Amino acid sequence: MTRLRAVGDAGSAQSGLPVIVMDTAPAAVLGAREDPQVSAQPNGLIVNVGNFHTLAFQFATVSSSGCWSTIPAS
Repeated sequence: MTRLRAVGDAGSAQSGLPVIVMDTAPAAVLGAREDPQVSAQPNGLIVNVGNFHTLAFQFATVSSSGCWSTIPAS
């Protein structure tokens, strides 16, 4: 995430404003939680499958939750 941080730092330095950056995989998962059909579920699993990565978040109201990530070896 050093490149992403560098982009945020550079944007903040150039604009003089706070800059918030986020990787697209967690952003997609968090965005999916905003969907009315998804947010109505008490438990679930959201999976983001991208180029050379998979990121999954399990959410639950009463039991433990988890996060899984896979990046295939080159």
